Amino acid sequence: MIHQLSAVVGFQEESRGASSEAAASEKDVAKVKVEDMGLSARVTSALVEAGIKTAAGLARKSAASLNEIDGIGDKAVTEITEALAIYGLSLKGE
Repeated sequence: MIHQLSAVVGFQEESRGASSEAAASEKDVAKVKVEDMGLSARVTSALVEAGIKTAAGLARKSAASLNEIDGIGDKAVTEITEALAIYGLSLKGE
């Protein structure tokens, strides 16, 4: 009976660990580098030159502010929006 009880207790501990892992992975999503988001080389280099280095930094920008960056137009904003959506993020104001 003790063995069965420890299996139940162990299961509950694992489920707690899974929820903390999910919270940690949400934080890690924000740390994803722009270079690792699967954007085209042109868009990636334009963002890096503008000082935007992470997905979180990108999510703090609006579409209008991105359009002001040299090399970023409407097609690039669409590409960025789609890439952010993969990570559960979106541009500011969307």
